[in-house]
Amino acid sequence: MNFVFNTYVHVASRGELKAILLYENPQLLWEEKVRAYSTPRYAHLLDAPLGDSTPLEQIATIMRETADALSNTPRSRNTKKRAALLSAGCALGIDGSLLRIFNPLTPTSNAHLGIYQYGHVVRAPILAVGCPNAKASVFAFAKEGYGRRMISTLTGIPLSTISDFLR
Repeated sequence: MNFVFNTYVHVASRGELKAILLYENPQLLWEEKVRAYSTPRYAHLLDAPLGDSTPLEQIATIMRETADALSNTPRSRNTKKRAALLSAGCALGIDGSLLRIFNPLTPTSNAHLGIYQYGHVVRAPILAVGCPNAKASVFAFAKEGYGRRMISTLTGIPLSTISDFLR
């Protein structure tokens, strides 16, 4: 996946890429969200082999499964279930090991501790190529053909704010 993403960035930076919706692949989307959320202390551990995959792939899978479970949980009911899903994730040890977690461990500094909880990782912004901030990325992603909900997921900006930007 890294090779694919690096190739995409290289080609896109030269302006040769038109409307390829790279992040429509949920696994790649969550891998990039995890990378964006990681601190340097843990970022180098993400690509280390861990069994048949890497910690990055395993964390992204946990995030993807949690996102699927959240999308199937109505907002009006099951607030305890939604809260539990937002707290779900894993902890990445300095040795590269993963431990699944289901409860909030700390209110802040999760990234500095190697803790990847869905509610925090989902807000990590992925910036569009050549964009200095999330607001500029909103317009770039819209130009590439992404929908408002996907732009919200990519940038970590609330859907209502995305709608206001794109009016």
